[in-house]
Amino acid sequence: GNDSAGVRLPLPTATGKPIQNRISVYPNPGSRFCIIKTELGKIDEIVALNPIGQEIHLLFDQDRHLLDLKNLATGMFYLDIRLQNGQRQWVRFIKE
Repeated sequence: GNDSAGVRLPLPTATGKPIQNRISVYPNPGSRFCIIKTELGKIDEIVALNPIGQEIHLLFDQDRHLLDLKNLATGMFYLDIRLQNGQRQWVRFIKE
């Protein structure tokens, strides 16, 4: 017989998409600022974590979706994007 008979794999749905695909950060790498947009809700705050785990709080302009990078040294960071609905997303970011 046919071993696959009766076995139905679930189709990917919008709710099954990885959150990373629903948050855009550009330009990345960036130097003075970057734009962060998401369909997931309003961004509450964004914190950068450097490779040794120190948190750097960054200014985020909600209206223009603009993240100010002037307080970041050059290098690699993880952006902890905290949404007002409680969701959090991590995005790897390089400051030039």
